[in-house]
Formats: sequence, C-alpha cells, structure tokens
Amino acid sequence: MSTRPYRDFDLPTRHLTGERHFIPPKARDEAEIERRRAQRPGTLLTEAQHKGVVIASRILAAVHAKDSLNFVAETLAPASLNTAWYLFGQDAPTMRRRLKLEVLGTDDPEQRPTAYMLHQSSVEDLQTATAYSAELVGATRAGLESTGRLRRELGRVLGHGALTLSCVPLGDTIGYEAAALSNFDLQAIARQRGLHALQQARVLTEAIGTPPSIAQLADPISDLSVYWQRNAPNEALEAYETAVQTSG
Repeated sequence: MSTRPYRDFDLPTRHLTGERHFIPPKARDEAEIERRRAQRPGTLLTEAQHKGVVIASRILAAVHAKDSLNFVAETLAPASLNTAWYLFGQDAPTMRRRLKLEVLGTDDPEQRPTAYMLHQSSVEDLQTATAYSAELVGATRAGLESTGRLRRELGRVLGHGALTLSCVPLGDTIGYEAAALSNFDLQAIARQRGLHALQQARVLTEAIGTPPSIAQLADPISDLSVYWQRNAPNEALEAYETAVQTSG
C-alpha cells in the first residue's frame, strides 16, 4: 500500500449520465431572440456559465458566518465539480479528468492552512475562473480553436476551487492543533472531502431535479437558484441577492 500523500483527484468517468440537465430559459424579448439566433452554437450556455461564475465568486467573497460558509461549501462545491465535469471530464480520456487537491499537509504544522486561508484560496480560484469564463464566451462566439483549451482550463480551475471549498467546513481542525495527523492523513481527508462533494452533487440532483451547475446561478428561477433562495442562511441569501443584482 502506498504511503505517498494524495495529490490528485480524478473525476469519475460516469457521473451525470441520464440526468435532466440545465438548459438556459427561452428568450421572450424579440431583440434577444434575434441576438441569440445570430450566435454560434454553445454561446448561450457559455454566457450563462460566465454570469454564474461571477455570481458565485461574489457570493463566496461576501460570506463569513460559519453556517453560511458551510451552506455555500455544500452547494457551490458540488455545482463547481459538476461544471468541471461538463467542461472537460464528460468526454475526455481518463487521464484528462485529473484535478489537483488542495495541499493540507505540510512538514511544519504551523504552516497548514486555516479555514480563512482555504476560504480565500477558493475565492481566488473563482476570480481566476471569472477571467477564463469571459475568454471562453469570446472564443465560442468567434469559433476560435482556443475554445477547447479554455474549456479545460476553466474546468480545472473550477474543479480545484471546488475541492478547496469542500475543505472549508473542516474549520481550523487541520492546523496546528492536528499536529499528530500525518501529511498522508491530511491529504486523505482532502480527498474524502472531494468525494463527499461528488456525493452531495448527486444528493442535490435528487433534491432539486437537475444536476446543480454554476450556469444555473444566472437564472433566478433555475432549480439551483430556487433551492438557494429557499434554504440559504440569511447571510448567504443576502450575498446571493446582491451578487445577482450587481452581475448585470
């Protein structure tokens, strides 16, 4: 049995097969209908994805209370992992489904990440994803060859952010107070949290009717957005409402 700490996390080959996947709602405005008709296939979904990433990034940066952070982690981490799977895992060879785990284990226990550090790291990943998703919209509209690369890069940064965010509910238990835990133990915990997020994605799918994804945040009456409005703690709900209002 290997004693090397886990560093990688592989998205499953079969994950969201046979589900009723999210589709952006039909346009009602004639000008918007015509605009959409002029776009290349796939543009509408990448637009929703970009808006959803912007909203998710702003939500995550705005929440601090423990109950809100836990709700966000249990909701956005699964949605981000699903989105990563859609972007580069759905039809990829196995070796291309690999994500990097957040490094929890360090030789010096005092250098192990705190809950605050994990929170900030996941915020930074979503901010990076915002830039990639904007590039992907432009590349899709123009039919550029870079579309495939940008999909993979966006998927990987969203996936890493999800794996990091999934560890936030651990709080500061992995820091100096857990000095007795080995690096192998801590990376096993990081991997287990990622597996939990995948399982939570399936639980949410059953609860809301469609696999949660980041693009759904762009639609205020999508299954995920309605779930958020009904179940989020007050701070997380206020962060969602503010993010939606300011995202355009």
